[in-house]
Amino acid sequence: MPSPAGIVGVRVKTPPIRTALFATVLAAVFLLQIPGVPANPPEDRGAPDCPGYRYERGLGDVCPRDNGLLEVFHPGTHHSVGFTHGLDPAPSGGEPGSPAGPKPPNCVSGAAGTYHIKVFYARAYNDVDNYASTVATIRSLVDQANGLVNDAAIATGGAASLNVKCTSGVVDVVNVVLPTGMASASFSTIVTDMNNMGYTDGKVKHWVFYDDTGACSCGGTGHVYNDDTLAVSNLNNGNGVAFFAVDFGYNSARIMMHEMGHNLGAVQDSAPHSTLAGHCYDGLDTMCYNDGGPNGGLYSTSYCGIEIFDCGKNDYFHINPTSGSYLATHWNLGNTMNRFIAFGRPTMTTLNCPTPVLLGTAASCTFMAVDDSSGVFYNVNWGDGATTRVPTSGYVSPGTTQSASHTYATTGARTVSVTATDNGGLVSPALTTVVSTVVDSTAPVTTLVDPKNNWVYSGCQAVNAVSSGRPVFVNRGCAKATITDPESAVAEVRLYFAGALKATWSNPTGSQFNLEFDVGTPATQVELRYEATNVAGLTSVTTILVTVAGA
Repeated sequence: MPSPAGIVGVRVKTPPIRTALFATVLAAVFLLQIPGVPANPPEDRGAPDCPGYRYERGLGDVCPRDNGLLEVFHPGTHHSVGFTHGLDPAPSGGEPGSPAGPKPPNCVSGAAGTYHIKVFYARAYNDVDNYASTVATIRSLVDQANGLVNDAAIATGGAASLNVKCTSGVVDVVNVVLPTGMASASFSTIVTDMNNMGYTDGKVKHWVFYDDTGACSCGGTGHVYNDDTLAVSNLNNGNGVAFFAVDFGYNSARIMMHEMGHNLGAVQDSAPHSTLAGHCYDGLDTMCYNDGGPNGGLYSTSYCGIEIFDCGKNDYFHINPTSGSYLATHWNLGNTMNRFIAFGRPTMTTLNCPTPVLLGTAASCTFMAVDDSSGVFYNVNWGDGATTRVPTSGYVSPGTTQSASHTYATTGARTVSVTATDNGGLVSPALTTVVSTVVDSTAPVTTLVDPKNNWVYSGCQAVNAVSSGRPVFVNRGCAKATITDPESAVAEVRLYFAGALKATWSNPTGSQFNLEFDVGTPATQVELRYEATNVAGLTSVTTILVTVAGA
C-alpha cells in the first residue's frame, strides 16, 4: 500500500433492499440512521440470516452486504454496531511529516445536551492500567490532530478547532475499564461495552484510545454515515446514535484524526477524489490511501506528499468554498453548521520574546493573531502572576503585530502565554514560549580597532611607519572600538585621553564607538582609555599607551 496504513473507517450506510432477505437488516440500519431512535443496544435478535456471516478479529462478527461493505455485529448479542469496509494493516513506519503544529482544541464544558467530543482511555479489565503514563500522550495526540484541522482552516481563510470536553482548560481523558477481556476485544465489544456503561449520547463523538495494539490487526476504526447533504440535520452532525472513533493503541495523530474525520462525515462517496470505499486517493491526505475501493488504484503521493487535512481542500473540508463547487453544495466539515467544530475563533500566529533576559530589565514580546472579526485584544500571561491586556481598553485590528513588556523580579524560566479575544467574545488557543531571566555576570567586551602599535596617525588617516613601539598621534588622534555585551546590553561608554573625558555614549544602539580629536601637548606616554558599563552596572576598562608627536 503506497500510503501509511492502519486506518479503518466504519461507514454506516443503508444497504439496498433487494429481497425480503434484508428486512431484518433494514431495521438494524434504521436504528443507526434515524434521529431520535433510542441509542441503547437492541435486544439479542439471534444471528442474522446472512450468507458469509463470519467472525473477524478486531471487528467482531461481520456480514458482507451487497453495498460492498461489511455490517458488524456484536458476537454475543448479535446487535449491529455499524458498517465497515474492512480492516487494514497497522502503521509500519513513522508518522508522515506535517506542516501543522499542535494546537489545543476549543475547550467546552461538555454539559448534557451539548454537541461535543469526549476523549477516553479504555482497556480490558484484565489488561495493564497505563492510564497515568499514557494520558499526556493522548492529550498530545488531540492537540496534534486539532492542529491538522486548524491548518486546513487557515489555508482556506478562516479558523477552526474541534470542540473537546475539558476541565480548567485541560482536555478530559476519561479512564474506562471494559468488561470484555483482552482475548475477545473488538470494535463491536468496545462500542457495546461503552454503550452499556451509559455512553449513548448521540450528540457526543466518543474519541477512544484503546490501549491494546494486539486487539486488532489494524490502526483504528470509526463510525460514519453515508450522508452528503449540506444541512444541520446531516446524520453525521449529532443527529443519530452515539459515534465512536477508536485508535487501537497507536501513538499516531494521523490515526486519531482519520477516525474522528470519519465521525465528522468524511469522506463521502460523492466526493471528487473518493475511492468509493470511504476514503480519498490524494496522497498523504489524512483521509486518503488505497483502500481497495473501485477508485483506490488512483492513489498517488504525487497529489499530496505531506500530511494535510484535505489535500486539495475539495473533498471534505473548506472554510470558504467557491460558489457552485462540490463543498459548497455537499456535506463539508469546514461549514459552520458543523456542530463539533468551533469556527471564527482568533488564531495566534506569532509570539516572539527575547531569552535570556537580564534580571531587572524589561522583556519585550511581540505577537499577532488572525481572525475574521474587525477587532481583537490580547491577554499576555507572563508566568509569574502578572498579566497585560493589549490594548489596555478596546480592540486592535487582527493581523497587526502588537507588543508588551514586563520586568521580572527574580531569576528563572517562565512560560509566557498569549491569547486573543475577538469582539464577539471568542478566545483563541494560547500560544506559548519560555523566557528565562538571568543575573548578568560579564562586563562588556571592547575590541580596539585603532590606534594600533607602530602606526602613525594624523587624525584617523593612518600611515604605517616605525615608531617607538606605541601608536603615534601627530596633531590629531583617532579612537575606534567595537564594544558588545555577551549577556545584556551596553548602557554607557566613556572615552578618556590623557585623563580628560573626550566623549560619552549613553544607551547606545550600535556597537561602534569612534572619535577623532585634538591631542594637545606633545608627550611620550599618554593613555587612551575606553570605559564600558552594561545595564547590570558591570564595567570594563580597555587602555592603550600613545606617543603624542605634536600639536
